[in-house]
Amino acid sequence: MNIGAIIVLGALGGVVRLMLSHFGLFGLLTVNLVGSLLLGAVVRWTARHGTPPWVADGVVAGFIGALTSFASLISTTQGLLSSRPFVAAAYLICSVAGAMVLVIIGSHTASLWPAPSKEQTEGYQQNSREEPEWPAPLYWNKMPSQTDRD
Repeated sequence: MNIGAIIVLGALGGVVRLMLSHFGLFGLLTVNLVGSLLLGAVVRWTARHGTPPWVADGVVAGFIGALTSFASLISTTQGLLSSRPFVAAAYLICSVAGAMVLVIIGSHTASLWPAPSKEQTEGYQQNSREEPEWPAPLYWNKMPSQTDRD
């Protein structure tokens, strides 16, 4: 079940985030950037390889969702504004620009991995869509196909 995968992998992502947050500002920047790289790779890879829905939901919404945090980005930036405004600006720019670049790199990297054979994916719900254009929808397997819209 997708909820079970989200809970288990979300707990794991939260633990990893907590461990890395002990490194302060650098740790928070690292988890957000690594999460962005993983997001790009996982979205492209699962769309291309026809993985079971629980894998995509568990990894994207669970692990990566718990690993990264927009709230931490904003609260850290707000905390830095009063005492170190240039550091706050640099942190915000590095976080947002770095995240965008790493999502693109992750997506491109995953598109280079060879697709599995039919025997390897037998029994998985295959994605009926072609490989997504960039940016790929986050929940590609829940998006209506063109025939559903007509």
